[in-house]
Amino acid sequence: MEPDQTYERVRVFTAKYTGEDLASIHSNSGLQNDLAIAGLDGMAFMDNFFEEFEVDYTDFVLDKYICEGFRPLKLTILLRRLFGLST
Repeated sequence: MEPDQTYERVRVFTAKYTGEDLASIHSNSGLQNDLAIAGLDGMAFMDNFFEEFEVDYTDFVLDKYICEGFRPLKLTILLRRLFGLST
């Protein structure tokens, strides 16, 4: 799948999951700050994300991005870390 197609699939998935308007979701959208996904909701989002995109996430440390006080997880990070894509 082409990078643009993957990026668009991630945006559509995120919009459906959050109920946000697709136009408001971009590569720099933060899950916690912009989309209000944090804590257990963030874990559930990521579980669904990994399943939807068939991602091997054994090396992805969720606590590093999801727990309060840690680095905000942005869609850019997901695309880069999990798919090797830049936006």
